[in-house]
Amino acid sequence: MTGARWSRLRVFRAVRRWLRPGPASPAPPPAAPSPAPPPGPSPATPPGPAPIPSPAPAPAPTPGPAVPSPPAARVPGARLDRMLSGFAAVLGLATVAVSYLTVQVGLDVSREAGKRDRETVLSEHYSAAVAQLDSDSVVGRVGGIHSLEQIAKPFTKERDDPAQRYRKVVLEILGAFVRQEAPAAPKSKPKPKPTVTECEKPRGIRPRADVQAAMTAVGRRYDPQPQDPVDVHGRNLTGVDLGGRRFDGADFAGARLAHGSLKKVHFKGTVLNGADLSGASLQQAVLDEAKLVRAVLCGAVLDGAKLNGAGLGGAYLTDAKLGGARMRDATLVKAHLVGAQLNDAHLEKSRAVRADFTGAVLSGAHLEGANLKLATFTRAQLNQADLAGADLTGAKGLTIEQLKSVKRITGDTQLPERFTWSAKGGVRER
Repeated sequence: MTGARWSRLRVFRAVRRWLRPGPASPAPPPAAPSPAPPPGPSPATPPGPAPIPSPAPAPAPTPGPAVPSPPAARVPGARLDRMLSGFAAVLGLATVAVSYLTVQVGLDVSREAGKRDRETVLSEHYSAAVAQLDSDSVVGRVGGIHSLEQIAKPFTKERDDPAQRYRKVVLEILGAFVRQEAPAAPKSKPKPKPTVTECEKPRGIRPRADVQAAMTAVGRRYDPQPQDPVDVHGRNLTGVDLGGRRFDGADFAGARLAHGSLKKVHFKGTVLNGADLSGASLQQAVLDEAKLVRAVLCGAVLDGAKLNGAGLGGAYLTDAKLGGARMRDATLVKAHLVGAQLNDAHLEKSRAVRADFTGAVLSGAHLEGANLKLATFTRAQLNQADLAGADLTGAKGLTIEQLKSVKRITGDTQLPERFTWSAKGGVRER
């Protein structure tokens, strides 16, 4: 029997003795009767003075009705059992609560001690990893980069995890390492119609192993946040492999990522203004709301990519492959799309004022509600394109054959002045 159980039993017995009344006092025994005189002649009384007669006894009072005494207070057995059971339950709950609090205090102490130990270990590893970045050996620098990546991974999902405090610092250090070790991107003005030589993939050009390792570590970081300080603007990262990595909100302005392997990369909200992505593989990449003003994507492969709400004003997309790309509400003002392949692309409500679609393939493209004012469509293929609600005011290079090949023109489609449309007669030249 444990101490706690023995204590409860003693309390239970004490309460039971206190609540139950003691036994009634026994009635006094009846007085013994006086012995009767023996039979026979009574002894002779000696002569003497005559006895004085005693007064007559007062008549006994007539007995009235008996007044019953108050019964002793007693607690019914069932009620007593309920009271004792409730008291025992309360006592048990109190014991459990005390035990729980004791365990919690012990766990908190252990948790705090574990955090202090982990923070000490992280601090030591961080210092050693940063020192490795200055190594003369590429292997040593790569090892330091991998160590920093491990430090930035949280041990738990709690906000006060020590690794969370190292996260931002590690990203800043890796970004600074890339900016220092990668060469500057060449500054050259892109051409609206680049030559095949300019867009073809150069052979054997890749970033250094340590620079590639740093970019991989940054893109593989745990739970990326938009405010993460990833800044590699203006660096030459030709041929870099960022496939499947996350760089949402990063700064790649003016960087050269030409001919890089960027399949399924996440560039949501990323700054790529003036960046060179010519010849890059960007299949199924996520570039929603990315900033690509005057970016160079000639010959880039963007099949199935997402560019919803992206800013592509003045961008160079010559000969780019955008089959099935989703570009809803994208900005393509003065964009160069000469020879671009936009089969089944979604450009609903996009703004492509003064865009150049010369020789572009727009078969099956969705242009519903698109703003195509003053755009150029010389030799563009528009068969089965949907122009419902599109604005083609002042568009150049359009022919009657092109407009007759489209899938749909509606009453709210605005055509150039020399064309007219009716539900019965279709599109005609004035």
